[in-house]
Amino acid sequence: MATGKINHQVISASAGSGKTFQLAHRYIRLLADGVEPERIIALTFSRKAAGEIFDSIIKYLRLAASSEEGAQQTTEILEDNRILNDLSFLSMLKNILEKLHRLNISTIDSFNIGVVKAFPMELGIPASFQVMESDGALASSAQQEILTQIFNNRLVDRAAQNEFLEAFKQATYGQDEKGLTLKLDTFVSSFRQYYRLLPKQYQWGYQSAIWPEGSLWLQKPSDIHEVADKLNRLLDQDELDKTALTRWRAFIDAACDFTSHSVMSQDINYMAEKLLDDIDGLQHGKAHIKIGHKSYDLS
Repeated sequence: MATGKINHQVISASAGSGKTFQLAHRYIRLLADGVEPERIIALTFSRKAAGEIFDSIIKYLRLAASSEEGAQQTTEILEDNRILNDLSFLSMLKNILEKLHRLNISTIDSFNIGVVKAFPMELGIPASFQVMESDGALASSAQQEILTQIFNNRLVDRAAQNEFLEAFKQATYGQDEKGLTLKLDTFVSSFRQYYRLLPKQYQWGYQSAIWPEGSLWLQKPSDIHEVADKLNRLLDQDELDKTALTRWRAFIDAACDFTSHSVMSQDINYMAEKLLDDIDGLQHGKAHIKIGHKSYDLS
């Protein structure tokens, strides 16, 4: 009963333009060619879409099996040269309904899980494995167990724990919140998808890949106290008024006390915003900033 080979086909179109219609009739064409339903795979990304595909296949088979006119219309859509009558489509419909339990019309994830469950020994995993939903109770429990082990001194070296905490502080730089466990849980949930897309450790924070030409912000800084002393002397020479000088002094003192564990203070935030408004001027030695209601040219 087999006819000519069905070629590969790509359909790129917006929602509601008839992709499911085309896929359902392609499925029916395979049935008409004598391919058994359990030998056909129709995969999609969501359960809703998989259900719509199945419903469409059944609907179009039913319409084709209802009358000679319906059979003729469906045959024309299939671009099949054979004469397929309503009884032909009724036979296909009966065949697919009798083998519902063996159909492969599902999500990609469900299909992959079915393959894994069929060959657990070959894949080296327990036969009774469970699939964790990313935001389900089982995943949350496993995540808590992992975090508990990380901070168990009998299982993890103290130096490794400190290194982990330091990396986490850098990743959440500037956030002043309480509850380490909650922050870790939120952080892992937020970045898990990115890790799945790019699991290679060396590509995270890889400076030469992110900034091929280098970055001024990543240059090794000078001694902060030497810079602060020089800046104080320059400010004295510029004879700033009391308001501006007070802002500068507070900024310099806060910057000297700042560490990788600090939270941005108001003194730093205020001056940083003013300076970043004229970042080009700073780089060329001709900065112009406004403090309060007065503008200043920096020497």
